[in-house]
Amino acid sequence: MLVHTVWYGTFLLERKGESWEVIRFVEGPADAGELALELEAISGGELLDRERRLLEEGGITHTSDERTLSHIENGKLVPFIDIRVSPPGEMSLDMSLLTEANIIKARRETVSSMTDGNILSTVGALTDVDTSLNLMIERIREWYVKYWPEMDHHIEKESVLDGLMVSPHPDDLITFLEENDAKAHKKLRSTVPDQDIDRDSLIGLSIIAGSARSLMATRATLEGYLEGEMKQVAPNLTVVVGPLIGARLIHAGGGLKRLALLPASTVQVLGAEKAFFRFLKEGGKPPKHGVLFQHSWVHSAPRNIRGRIARTIASSAALAARLDAYGGTGGDEIRLKLEGRVEAVKERKKGPALNGGRQPPFREGWWANKTHDRKRQHRPQRRRHKR
Repeated sequence: MLVHTVWYGTFLLERKGESWEVIRFVEGPADAGELALELEAISGGELLDRERRLLEEGGITHTSDERTLSHIENGKLVPFIDIRVSPPGEMSLDMSLLTEANIIKARRETVSSMTDGNILSTVGALTDVDTSLNLMIERIREWYVKYWPEMDHHIEKESVLDGLMVSPHPDDLITFLEENDAKAHKKLRSTVPDQDIDRDSLIGLSIIAGSARSLMATRATLEGYLEGEMKQVAPNLTVVVGPLIGARLIHAGGGLKRLALLPASTVQVLGAEKAFFRFLKEGGKPPKHGVLFQHSWVHSAPRNIRGRIARTIASSAALAARLDAYGGTGGDEIRLKLEGRVEAVKERKKGPALNGGRQPPFREGWWANKTHDRKRQHRPQRRRHKR
């Protein structure tokens, strides 16, 4: 006997000569929501309840769907197109029911993928906030060092921006800083400029400082939201590399599913596309890391082992992304193994450099055929006889 499932029900057929004859029919749901659930189960490769009941009764040797083939001992697959069946005479097909079920299914799939999309949008927003914040801080620094040059390396501090918001005048600012943390700003007191500065001329600076402080608060809020989303969408990747770096990897890879398909060597240089293509075009040294440089294990390591540590983290991050994309667990185990491998890299002595110096451009790499050039170089020159 053969089990054959269509959207409106499941047929049980028996071979009669060269054709199949219907001996039993189990009707499917008449509700669009329930039908949408069945369509999702079929798309996910799951058995339907009515199919499971028929298989438990036994006697089935053929099927038209690969989903049920693995549940039939020594089962055979019959092409779907070779089976000609029609619904029972008393049953009327309502195609609007199938249309409505497909719409519900599509809406559910859209909602399920929105979380991944929220991560992508949030990372893009964080990038825009960081760019705007850096521009504002550079503008404040350029503006304020004209009056107080020693504040050049303190402008980006939150306490300094808060003081600039209250009053950007040097006398007021140093008073504000000393009230909050006198020890940290003790040396700045001796550098306060003596010249008279019109307070009204610094009002614009106070406004920009307020905007920069607001962007800092926005960034902190987005990072908190992103951390919560990452724990739900990619818990394994979050455990392995952290929520912010994991989110940036997902953004650079084009989504969690696409990141899961990338090899570890590509994950290692995600975010360094410009440097990588410059290497392909002009030669030189290829990039060793991209987004992963933000990881504390990478940027705090000596230069000679940063590439090894980035490669180690990338392999674990790629594995964690696959677990998240396909519903697996084991992020804690991957993290423990990663910590051991990173420690082993740090303890390992630096080996001799391979292929030292600048590499040739990619289009003229080491695999290029140099035989013709060598022949020209080693061709014996003819002796010229003096006349």
